[in-house]
Amino acid sequence: MVYTTAAAVLVVTSVAGCAGWTNMRGNTQYGADQRMAKEAQAALERDALYKFPNVDVYCFRGQVQLGGVINHEAQREAAIRDASTVPGILGVKDNMMLNTNPPVAPVQ
Repeated sequence: MVYTTAAAVLVVTSVAGCAGWTNMRGNTQYGADQRMAKEAQAALERDALYKFPNVDVYCFRGQVQLGGVINHEAQREAAIRDASTVPGILGVKDNMMLNTNPPVAPVQ
């Protein structure tokens, strides 16, 4: 009886434990994600029109997430386009927010 209960607990724990590994990534995937994030950030910085100083780039399993503040909808389109050009990126998720406050001139 004790052995049966222990075996059942072991099986349930083993199966349930495996479910937590589905979102994990190995060192190879982590390194690839880091490389793609850096390349996507570099692509945004190379954009001659915008440079995107307020946009952060994250990557998880080939999916890039762009977050931060932009000033125009054209910046959103350009950032998504620029990030999409990086080899290996499977998709781009847009979490950028449009700045609704007009820029203020510096006080002199």
